[in-house]
This record gives sequence, structure tokens and C-alpha cells, in this order.
Amino acid sequence: MRLSEGTHQRIKQCTTADATLQSLKNTIMTGWPLTKEEVPVCIREYWNYKEELTVQDGILYKGMKVIVPASMRPQMIARAHSSHLGPDACVRRARDVLFWPSMADQIKDQVQGCEVCNDFLARQQKEPLMTHKIPETLWSKVGQDLFTLGDESYLVTVDYYSDYFELDLLSDTTAESVINATKRHFARHGIADMVTDKGPQYSSAHFSKFAREWEFQHTTSSPLHSQSNVKAESAVKIAKNLVKKAKRGNKDLQMSLLEWRNTPDKSGNLYRRNRKFIRQDSSQEQASSDSGGKNLPSQLSPKAESPTQSLSDAKANSPLKQAATMTQTHESRQPRSTAVEETVTLQPQQTVVTRSGRTSVRPSRFDKFVT
Repeated sequence: MRLSEGTHQRIKQCTTADATLQSLKNTIMTGWPLTKEEVPVCIREYWNYKEELTVQDGILYKGMKVIVPASMRPQMIARAHSSHLGPDACVRRARDVLFWPSMADQIKDQVQGCEVCNDFLARQQKEPLMTHKIPETLWSKVGQDLFTLGDESYLVTVDYYSDYFELDLLSDTTAESVINATKRHFARHGIADMVTDKGPQYSSAHFSKFAREWEFQHTTSSPLHSQSNVKAESAVKIAKNLVKKAKRGNKDLQMSLLEWRNTPDKSGNLYRRNRKFIRQDSSQEQASSDSGGKNLPSQLSPKAESPTQSLSDAKANSPLKQAATMTQTHESRQPRSTAVEETVTLQPQQTVVTRSGRTSVRPSRFDKFVT
């Protein structure tokens, strides 16, 4: 920062008119007292620099730096701040040639109130991520978010425990559409606490009413702040890739979702099926038997643990002989009799050929036989 000859002349004139600097000048010329208490109050703030203060041609200096009179300080601050370099750079620029007590604080105050500097202010350092508490059960806490792909809008609802997510194609992104989709998931899996951003759908009165009526806790994060809803953001990333790949490969999206859910996670678990009692589909049966059932749920209902228990009182029927009379019964029909033309062995579900040549496929428990 350069001071011209004209600026030096103005500083000299203002120094002559500044009572504080004239008192400081006289003290410098006559010598400093032995103690700070003997110094006039108006110049005590210069006490710590007394060894560096000098007077030359009517201008006061601290070392090689000009001591600026109070009347010219706003002008000097404006010059240091003229390029909007930021508070630290402006202070360094001024300190090169200027000095007065609390100069750095005054320059920083000026910069902090500058609209231009604030518009281009650097972002604050990222804070540590605050993790959510991991739930102890499936579908007890879910995250939700929306995304668009082309002209289509999708809703992702992800389970915090298992990473399982539901994907819905929405006709629009109104709160009503989001609520209706959420109700379907809650009816299917159960009501769960929810974490979302503060988008218009979730900050609406309709969604607040929905949360009260269905009695679940709704926690919101800041819009455009994905770190606070990272579970939903991660599910959105996966879902978006599945949709893109399904469209590119001309594949059924639901089949892509099924295959993703059937894929074990890094620990080898299939929790992404999201149901403790769900049976595995045909694509997994062989893999499960080869692995000794290690991926099967460990908690089963009493009925699931004893599948033959309900058949303990069952009894196999005898083979039907030719010319036997069969009475067919049905809960919604009257019993009727027919003759058997061929000898058959009864199975849980069997094919019977009647005298008229008609075949009947029926569970044998609906038939009564007279031999």
C-alpha cells in the first residue's frame, strides 16, 4: 500500500489538528514518564510501543509505519479494503505502512459488514458427521427422499437397519402423493419413525397431520444438506443407477430391484429382503441349500419351526378302486356323488376320471368315498 506525497501532507495536517496525537507528540519529544500511570489517559494505549515511536516532519511513526490520525482512519480502511481481498489480506495490506491502536479489529469489522465480501465469502469448514443411532429391529426407522430422472419423479423409502428400500414412481411430487405411497409401505411393513429433509412435501401441514394421526416421529434435516440424511441419499444413488441401467438395457425395473434385494451384502446377509419370515424365491433356493442355510433368518415363529405339527392327526387315504362311488364336497356347494371309472391312488391333489369321461383335479380332503 503506497502513500503519495499528497497523502503525507494530509496526514501531517490532520495530525496537527488531532489533540491525542499532539499529546503523544509532546510526550515523545519530552520523554516518557517512568510509570504508565503518569501517562495521560488518552495516550496510554501507546505505552507498549513507546520505544518504537518517533516524530519526523510533523508526522508520527511507529518504526517505519505512519500513525494515522483518527479523522483519516476511515479513508485508510477504505483504501485497504478497495479490492475486497478479505479481512486477513486487508489487514496485512494496511499493516505494511499504517498503524493505529486496534487497526486490525476496525478493518475486520468493515470487511464483515461488506455486502460484496459476504457474497463471495468462503464456506465454513465441514463439521464432523453426526451419525444416527442404529435401530435394533427391521423397519423401525426409515429415511425418505425424492429424485427425478428425465420427466419422471421417484420416491425412495429406505430401512435404516437393513438398507432395504422401496421405490415408487410418482405421478407428481405433492405431499398427498408422498403420503399415499408412505401409507402403502406402512400398511405392508409396519409404521416406522421417519427421517427426511425439509422439502416442501415434508414441511407441509398435510405431512404433519399424517405423522400425528399415524403416530410416528418425523425428524427433518436441512434442505441441500445431504450429510444429515445420508442413508436416504445413499439409497437414492443406488435406485437411480438401477433405473438408468434398466432403461438402458431395456430390462424390467422390478426384476432389477428383485435381483438387488436378493444380492447378499458385504457381511453375507440377506436383510435387504427386509422380512424375517419371508421365503426365498426360486433364484436363491439352490444357493441357500449349498450354504447350509446360513442366510436363513434365525428367529422363526412356532409354526414355521414345526411345519409337520399341524399334520400330526393326518391320515393317508386308500387307493380308489374301479366302480367306487365318490362323493365330492365343497364348502360352498351341495355334496354330489359320481362313479369312478379307473383305479387311482389318492394324493393331496389328484386327477379323477369320471364315468362320463370328465377329469376332475381336486384336493382329496374334499372327497368322501363309498366302496
